[in-house]
Amino acid sequence: MRIDQGRLLKVPAAFRWRARKLNELDGRAFVARSPVRKQVKAQKVLVRTAAGGTRGYAWGQFLDPEHHSPQQWGRFGTTAAIQVLAMELHWSGRDSSQHRIKDTYPVSLVNEDIVPTAHPDPNMPKELKPEDFTDPMKVAFLVDAAEPDRCDEWVHDQPALVDVLIKLRVDGNGWSTRPDDDEERQEKDRLLITAYALYVLRRFPTAQTSPDIGGAWAWLAQEVIDRYLSMGEDLLALSCLALHHAPQAVTTDAVQDALHKGLDELYEWTQRSPVLVTRAYFNCYSRGAHSDYIFLNPEILCALLFLAINKAPRKALMFALEVVQSVVENILPGDELTDHHWAAHGFTIQRGMEGTVDQMWTMRLLRTFHLAVDDHPHDLRPSHISWPTLNLTVMTISAIALVLGATSTLIEHTAASIAFGVGCGTFSVSLGAMLLDLRERMRYDRW
Repeated sequence: MRIDQGRLLKVPAAFRWRARKLNELDGRAFVARSPVRKQVKAQKVLVRTAAGGTRGYAWGQFLDPEHHSPQQWGRFGTTAAIQVLAMELHWSGRDSSQHRIKDTYPVSLVNEDIVPTAHPDPNMPKELKPEDFTDPMKVAFLVDAAEPDRCDEWVHDQPALVDVLIKLRVDGNGWSTRPDDDEERQEKDRLLITAYALYVLRRFPTAQTSPDIGGAWAWLAQEVIDRYLSMGEDLLALSCLALHHAPQAVTTDAVQDALHKGLDELYEWTQRSPVLVTRAYFNCYSRGAHSDYIFLNPEILCALLFLAINKAPRKALMFALEVVQSVVENILPGDELTDHHWAAHGFTIQRGMEGTVDQMWTMRLLRTFHLAVDDHPHDLRPSHISWPTLNLTVMTISAIALVLGATSTLIEHTAASIAFGVGCGTFSVSLGAMLLDLRERMRYDRW
């Protein structure tokens, strides 16, 4: 029977995430930016008008060749693509003043009517989909893409689209995706858009504390408290992300209670559910005469949330790191560091689909992880005691046991012999673990 030493001396999961492995994963995340960027740039769509002219570039729902259409474009895909390229450009988070994504190709050729920086043109041609500006979900995506070069910075000079989003609210308690003439908009289709709208306002402190939406934080908190056991993991994580970014002025006891309940439930879910980053949850919402939808990935949202929480529990950090690793492996199959001929593709979900919005969440996760490694790597480690340190401690104890056993053997020849044997055995196991660890270090550190 063949004995696998690697299995016998397998490093516990918490100890595997030491500094070297975090840096290795950070390096692979850096490499994973390239194929996502290339795919986004390659799959742009030329917007054509009814008169046969063009209105610059935009993006559609999918990037993969099987599902991509050179005619289909939308504001979900376009705003997501702009954010992907902006986050990739500002990967380190320290150069937002040196580069502008709107000066780079192909974002420089995105028309103002597609992604406006001011109030949308009331006389916008029908082929440019002016009805999107009455859909609060699509306006929320536009707000998220506003000031794309300031990915992590507070924006005090509030863009006009933020005012458009706030005006689309149902009341002070938030939003509904249903149109104004829908009698049920007060009660239905409120959770998804309210959670998403509050989340995208995280960079706009003036809007967050606006009295026009003053009750939205309490409303969302109460929804989480009442429904956290039955709410989908994706919506619960999105709601918790929104509440986590709530300003101090609106962080009431109810908001804190909702956040704690949501975090506890998501933590329990991550411990009983395997990491499957390719499963995206379908979220449909009503627009009255028709419906629309977005996909949300619960694993990626949970990982973003756990990375955002200061000093998250050890197993929560392990889950977040496993999600990052799974996302990187999804983008970079095989030995991408030595083989430069593999086909570039983005993050892929079921049936080979590469959703443009999925790339946005993917890039946000990878960049958040990179910034965490850059700023506070020690806090990312699930165990602050490294595996080599533990080995050294075991070896020291074993050496003490060995000395005691040998000394006892000189005095007594019965029980002392047992202690001597135990000491020798423990010493051998710890020495073998250290040798395996040294071999692993040599394999990754060599040229």
